[in-house]
Amino acid sequence: YISGATELRRRSCQMVFSIMIEGLAKLLAPILPHMAEDIWLNLPYDTSASSVFRGGWPDRKFPGHREADWETIIQLRDDVNKALEVARQ
Repeated sequence: YISGATELRRRSCQMVFSIMIEGLAKLLAPILPHMAEDIWLNLPYDTSASSVFRGGWPDRKFPGHREADWETIIQLRDDVNKALEVARQ
């Protein structure tokens, strides 16, 4: 570790990792229940739920994607793939 135990940089990284691992365990629970529960029970800190199945789904809210942007990206990808196919021949 290059940061002190109470420094903002280190605490910020730890918070991001805790959000990621808890979210991953919750998303894996329906598919790999034993692995998700094992992850949950071995977290190195206390959680609000005793089991991953009592923790609910991840509750972070993210802004929705903009459909027009994705249509442009997909069209660009298709054009690039066509050009690559022509170049291969």
